Amino acid sequence: MVIDRSGPGDYVSGMPIRDLRPSELPAATRLLVSAFEDDPALRWLLPDPAVRASAAPLLAEGWLRYALRWGRVWCTDGLEAVAVRRPPGAEQLHLWGLIWAGLWRLPLLLGVAGTFRLLAGGAAADARHHAAVQGPHWYCWLLAVHPDHRGRGHAGELVAHTFAQADADGVPCYLESTNPRSVAMHRHHGWRVAATSREGGLQVWSMVRAKADEDGPVPATQPSFLPKSVASACDTMVSR
Repeated sequence: MVIDRSGPGDYVSGMPIRDLRPSELPAATRLLVSAFEDDPALRWLLPDPAVRASAAPLLAEGWLRYALRWGRVWCTDGLEAVAVRRPPGAEQLHLWGLIWAGLWRLPLLLGVAGTFRLLAGGAAADARHHAAVQGPHWYCWLLAVHPDHRGRGHAGELVAHTFAQADADGVPCYLESTNPRSVAMHRHHGWRVAATSREGGLQVWSMVRAKADEDGPVPATQPSFLPKSVASACDTMVSR
């Protein structure tokens, strides 16, 4: 999932990028919650507004805690934007890490149906991931820009910083998005669509930034990786 509201456009060269400090976790959590507010994937996962209001901070904090320990969290110097990444060798989420990060509490908020939707969506995302890219790579998990700082190039600088790290490692990058504006922004900065699919009422773009010495992928249409019963139910929820 990619969360960005800056839109396509040129970014400001030389903007300072640094690692998020653990003490900044509360502020970064609030930033992610603000950026997630109208995200299609989050609305699919949490269709009930009351549940979404309770679960979004838990999700945001859990993702950040996980990445601070097993991944990387980069931010602009004034914490206007954050990028949450999983590095080569740690592309896949692991259960112990999610439990450690506090996400064991999520099923208590989601209930049985919501938890099933979460697990099915995660399995579908894993299948798309493996179909689009193999071998070591940077998984570009989240990209968030604070609503007050959209359109100022922060997202582009974080993308460029990610590319610099990937080029140093000699590996490609992968992300998924359900937001057309985010897809346009990433295309502007050198990403290519590897595949598209329709999952439970959501249009999903799988995107790859190839290694510096390789050509990008040819776009393809992937089948839905959600069970048919889940996809049908989610189509109904999304269309409301």
